[in-house]
Amino acid sequence: MLDTDRNAAWYPNLVETYEHVKATVPLRALGTAEDVANACLYLASDMGKFVTGHLLHVNGGEFMV
Repeated sequence: MLDTDRNAAWYPNLVETYEHVKATVPLRALGTAEDVANACLYLASDMGKFVTGHLLHVNGGEFMV
């Protein structure tokens, strides 16, 4: 789960939802838009130039495949 301003409209018990997510996600934190942007920057940079056909999970371990 990402910590965004829109979450308040989707989750009526936002504080409880955040606490539940933090307790169950392996990194014990909510993600940010910056976390997603950093993954995109990596893929768009020279560091990611040889990465092909990969699914990048930017979710703190919330969904592990």
